[in-house]
Amino acid sequence: MTTLPEPPNDIPPLWASVTSTSLPDALRSAKDAATAVSDWAIEGGAPANWTGDASEVASHQMTTYGLDCAVSSAALLRAAVACEAYIETLAGLRTTHGTLHDRSDLLYSRRAALSERIATEDAAALTTGGPEPRQGPGPTTATLAKEGTQDTTEFNTDLAQWERDVVTAEDAIIAVLEANDTVAETRQSIAPLGPSDVNLLNVAVAAGRLPADLQGKSAEEIDEWLRNHPETATDLMTNQPRAYASGPEGELAALLATNDPNNPVGAPNIDAVRLFFESLNPAHAAALALLFPAVIGNLGGVPFSYRADANRVAVIAEAEIVNKEIRNLDATERYDGEIAEAQRRATLYQDILDNDRQIIVFDPAEDGKIAEVHGNIDTSTENVGVHIPGTGNDMSTFFRTADKSEESLKIATSDLAMISWLGTDLPDDVIQDAPSPDYATEGGPQLAAFSHELRQELDHAGASTQADVTYVPHSYAGSLIGAAETQGLDADRIFHAESAGTGPGVFNMGDLPPSQDHIQRYSMTAPDSPIAFWSQGKAVHGADPDLFEGSIQVHSGNYKDRTPIQGNPAHSGIYAEGSDSWTQINRVINGDPVELWREPIKSPDNPPGFLDGPVTDWEPSNGFIPTDKDELE
Repeated sequence: MTTLPEPPNDIPPLWASVTSTSLPDALRSAKDAATAVSDWAIEGGAPANWTGDASEVASHQMTTYGLDCAVSSAALLRAAVACEAYIETLAGLRTTHGTLHDRSDLLYSRRAALSERIATEDAAALTTGGPEPRQGPGPTTATLAKEGTQDTTEFNTDLAQWERDVVTAEDAIIAVLEANDTVAETRQSIAPLGPSDVNLLNVAVAAGRLPADLQGKSAEEIDEWLRNHPETATDLMTNQPRAYASGPEGELAALLATNDPNNPVGAPNIDAVRLFFESLNPAHAAALALLFPAVIGNLGGVPFSYRADANRVAVIAEAEIVNKEIRNLDATERYDGEIAEAQRRATLYQDILDNDRQIIVFDPAEDGKIAEVHGNIDTSTENVGVHIPGTGNDMSTFFRTADKSEESLKIATSDLAMISWLGTDLPDDVIQDAPSPDYATEGGPQLAAFSHELRQELDHAGASTQADVTYVPHSYAGSLIGAAETQGLDADRIFHAESAGTGPGVFNMGDLPPSQDHIQRYSMTAPDSPIAFWSQGKAVHGADPDLFEGSIQVHSGNYKDRTPIQGNPAHSGIYAEGSDSWTQINRVINGDPVELWREPIKSPDNPPGFLDGPVTDWEPSNGFIPTDKDELE
């Protein structure tokens, strides 16, 4: 006797309907109004005719109020985006709801027909004393019952998934709206999270944007999976946000459409990018970093934490490429240099992944571009130092600059964060390439753009209002930073360390925009350093930084063993651990007093000019000078 399949489960009603499509527009209008108030409060400050303590208090309170309005603006935009996403999701849920009803009706109809056929066959069997012979072709009732059971099971599974999708959609919009109750809650809710969020990743898996193997995995598990399956990381590097996509992906594509590659300083507007990312649910922002790493990893305005997440995917992909190159190259004399460079890169990539290093710029093409944050940029940050290398540096030698930054952290006297910046191409050769200003003029806008991104990161992290940024360019990088100054470099202090010059066309303060007038300037060139002979004072790289107006020349002193820093080794020797010069560089970075330049006492047998023998002693010190801007004022 054939058993009927169970009836399908009941379909619950979907009470929500798409009737308030104007709500996101209203929220966006409110966001625009809050932004306007924020801009007015921050820019206006105290009335122009107010002075003294009252003026300072009023200005501070207006700034605080303006920042709170900015947070409110971000909250309103988040709410608008959440409502748009919910409306879009709801439309799909309603369509699926109708399809489920149609399937349920069909299952009931087929079940009724099968019941009637079974009843007919059973009646015939009772009359004849045995089963009624099946008349004509077609499935038996047993086959139909089995198929019906399978169809019902599939229906119930799909219904259960639909019910979960309804709950997920409701939970998502509730979470965004609940997180926006107060300014404090909004600030907390938009704080950067880790590299991924399991719920968003599940959505990405369901949409076919990520492999099904990533379903339900934690952030740590996803990272491990990508390292074991680098081909997926390689595929992700080809992703670009689609302009026609709805929600965050489409908005990101719209932002990118405003990008002017010929104007890196102002395009796209980093404030707009930052506001966009802070308007997102952190899980959405993390998902964008994972899905579009080639876009997010180097995009100005993106919080550094998400840039680091995206670049981690990029490093996984590039590590696989480099390791394949090493395996494919013949270990002959012809390829020895290539293999050595590839191995240095492979070592760097492995260290980045093993130690979760914060890479905020990453482009492995040609010589490579990279930048790294050392330490933390947060509310307690007092100072930030930026080490920039010179001629002969590329991706494979980045460890040298990174090591300097790590050493600066170890001896810090303030709450310090460090940046190692190699975000542009540098000359390969001292003789052939370094005399050209082209590397500086091409890289200057990139460095200037980054300086504004760094300042934005400090501001949004809520770092101390006294947080100062010091750029320490070495050798050719002095010319590079001068070119960046012509583009409006955002800096508090510049320390020219064995610098080639103050930049192409920069011979006095009149060659720089007014925005650079407040920068404190320092320089250090050791006695008989080759840079003084090869570059300083030559017009191609601007003025001699030691003689530039307003610049403070800092004492280079001795190595740790108390032998003077001088001659050819001094060009890099100023970075020697425990040396006076290294101490002085870090004093400037931390805003501590520095010792002024002292003239060396040369051996009586030495002719004037470059020393043929060692420095025998130093003239008495002219004393120390403070570097903290408040002390100087």
